[in-house]
Amino acid sequence: MVIRPWTADGRRTIHRDRWVDLSAERVTTATGAVLDPYYTLAYPDWAVAFALTPEGQVVMIRQYRHAAALIDLELPGGCVDPEDATPLLASRRELREETGYDSDEADYLGRFAANPALQTNYVHVTLLRNAVRIGEPAPEAGEEVAVELMSVEAVGRAAVSGAMANAMHIAAVFLVMGRLGKLQF
Repeated sequence: MVIRPWTADGRRTIHRDRWVDLSAERVTTATGAVLDPYYTLAYPDWAVAFALTPEGQVVMIRQYRHAAALIDLELPGGCVDPEDATPLLASRRELREETGYDSDEADYLGRFAANPALQTNYVHVTLLRNAVRIGEPAPEAGEEVAVELMSVEAVGRAAVSGAMANAMHIAAVFLVMGRLGKLQF
């Protein structure tokens, strides 16, 4: 079977603000099925930082996630803002804002789709080595962040045990673990 893209027309905006653009379209699948409305969410791209200290600890955060009503263990990260020249620089900015850590040794590892069935954005992953605390965190309004240093192995266990709930952060951990040679298949 050959998979082909769908066609869309009649796009209408349901709601748009600085964080999200909810739209509805009339979509025709490659087999001729009509889906009306088909909703999509356009978010800014997101960037996450997997930051390793000189001692080999991973800079992690815990914060409350209201939609899921849970306090989650995550990588530092957030939106790629228009003033961020690259997703790598966005991940460094988010790391500084949320934790007070930074590093000049940053490798952009790639991106993956956040939720390609409904969302238009990507998650960008950066590995930072020799991250050091350069100042106090400066979280944005609505961010209450607790910083934790964890071993790479403990982060891997958290990703597979359910201690981390955010699928995008779990995927980022696996991407980094693969780059670090910590995965065996």
